[in-house]
Amino acid sequence: MSRNSNEKFVLWIDDDGLLLGHPVENLNDLDIKCVVSEDFDRAVDIIKTKGNQISLILIDVMMAPGKCLEEYDCQNGFQSGLRFIDYMTNENIARDVKKIIYTNSNTKGPYIPIIRSNNHNENTNLSAIKVIKKGKYKALEFAKFISKEIDS
Repeated sequence: MSRNSNEKFVLWIDDDGLLLGHPVENLNDLDIKCVVSEDFDRAVDIIKTKGNQISLILIDVMMAPGKCLEEYDCQNGFQSGLRFIDYMTNENIARDVKKIIYTNSNTKGPYIPIIRSNNHNENTNLSAIKVIKKGKYKALEFAKFISKEIDS
């Protein structure tokens, strides 16, 4: 079953779940369903069950890797979000879904080159990946940005 083009569904992977309340509410107000996963293992389960419905995946860079990333060099959690992109490609899940790397760090950092590094799979759709800094947008602005990204 393929995703209905009118439905918007965001998977937000971030271990700061308590801080996400307002943006999630604003996404819902814009008719964007949002499911938050506070770990990568649960995110894998969500992707495997709802993969065809997912419009966009927001990925925190620094999180505990979890079991699904045991074979990846996550730099003690500092690059686990980047390695999760490799994992999705290697497992052929959500490969062409738009992804936004969501980070507290400098967005001009070497995120795309890191994704291309030692664990990079040449099938990773790098054009579907953007990087934004946490806190760049207020909650409603952020929801509108996400909606625009889904529609683009």
